[in-house]
Amino acid sequence: MALMHPQFDPVALSLGPVAIHWYGLMYLAAFAQFLLLGRLRVKQAHWQSLGMNYQALEDLLFKGVLGVIVGGRLGYVLFLHARALSQSPAGYSQSMGRRYVFSWWFFRGLSCFVVGG
Repeated sequence: MALMHPQFDPVALSLGPVAIHWYGLMYLAAFAQFLLLGRLRVKQAHWQSLGMNYQALEDLLFKGVLGVIVGGRLGYVLFLHARALSQSPAGYSQSMGRRYVFSWWFFRGLSCFVVGG
């Protein structure tokens, strides 16, 4: 007896060339929940005594979002395309096609932005 997995469309909403995936909506829901619950916690005296305020909460959220983006891109490249990357690091973006070239350039631009400023 074979295990049957549900076959569903990973794209939740498609607006022309922009496709919003279900996992993206889940990330959005998680970040929103973090912000809402964090605002409730910041009002508590225990967290205020530790120096936690709204600015620190938003900084923590920004670092979390940045970690998800960078970690997701690194995990994608290192775990799913490690062989292609190890065979030709310079030609990796050319061999993966146009979509991956954009992703690679986006990652490079994002990392330069983070390091530079």
